[in-house]
Amino acid sequence: MLTADPPVHTRYRRLVSKAFTQRRVAELGPTIRAICDDLVDGFDGSPLDLHEAYCVPIPARTIAAALGVPQERFADFKRWADAGVAAIGRELDDQGWIDSANGVVEMQQYFAAELEHRREHPADDLLTDLLAARLTPDDGVEG
Repeated sequence: MLTADPPVHTRYRRLVSKAFTQRRVAELGPTIRAICDDLVDGFDGSPLDLHEAYCVPIPARTIAAALGVPQERFADFKRWADAGVAAIGRELDDQGWIDSANGVVEMQQYFAAELEHRREHPADDLLTDLLAARLTPDDGVEG
């Protein structure tokens, strides 16, 4: 979705937006507060780069939590996410392309397994909502 152009991007965005209901977004409030509190609690009083130590981790941790990634897999999720955006608008050497592709494949494998689990065991969560989202002719796309 990040690298797709319209109309493919538009189709994906419409599909994903169906899962981000007002209720789902509101449910993230306590999670985001807990993430922020956890980050601040980790500060030991020594000088730090606030942007790197606080601002950068919040979006990735929030997305991971919204997708149901357990805390013990956060480092993997961060690595996968970084790999996914590494090649966007950048010049990479061969190893950089390989590392980026490997990270993306690992993330795809992880979420394919999680989605398969949700198909068999639906839950009240975002991944189950994503599975349930379907495009219709009213979405302005064919098929």
